[in-house]
Amino acid sequence: KKSGIHLENSHYNKVCNNSVYDNNVGVSLIDSSNNSVYNNWVESNFETGIYMLGSGYNTLFANEIIYNLVGLDISGFSNNNLFYHNNFHVNTVQATVKDSSGNQFNLASPYGGNWWSDYTGTDRGDGIGNVPYYFTGGQDNLPFVNQVINVCPGDSITNIISNVANVGDTVWVHDDAGNPYTYTENVEVSKEVKLRSLGQVTIQALDAGQPVIRIFSEASGSIIGFNI
Repeated sequence: KKSGIHLENSHYNKVCNNSVYDNNVGVSLIDSSNNSVYNNWVESNFETGIYMLGSGYNTLFANEIIYNLVGLDISGFSNNNLFYHNNFHVNTVQATVKDSSGNQFNLASPYGGNWWSDYTGTDRGDGIGNVPYYFTGGQDNLPFVNQVINVCPGDSITNIISNVANVGDTVWVHDDAGNPYTYTENVEVSKEVKLRSLGQVTIQALDAGQPVIRIFSEASGSIIGFNI
């Protein structure tokens, strides 16, 4: 099967910031472990967006998985993988798990799981659904009711707030796949959002003469968990 990105017997890689589309398989992991796959746009692959076979202890987060025949296919003793803050958009089959165990599809509250376009639960009051999302072989216990807004290394926090987030959204700012990361910019919050770090995140000013984070008078919200 032709893959856009293919890892085989490969470990401790980072696969990030890619656009992967119109392949048979978008991203495949075969007998590969301890990899981080994040902030990828995986769209319109003819068979599978992300395929895993015999691969364990991988972490996949903040990916956009869109219009694939199968969004995520976990097979053949692919055990103990972690999936969170991915957005699954209108894949014919969103996800399936076969002959694998120990895979987790959410972090603990309040950090939550993933967003699934066909989820039918209701908001329990914190942006997380009141019932799990079930799919063949697995479940997300803390699915989001709206798309997850992610900021990853290489992104601009201000740009995501201004051009992607809607009023009332939580904007999740990630570290570098479990490693500390510093965003260097003067962040401008121009609408009501909750700005929240996930991991070890520092923000330092690009212009030292200006505030690191500036909230405009018409905006409100909260800022949680950063080193500034």
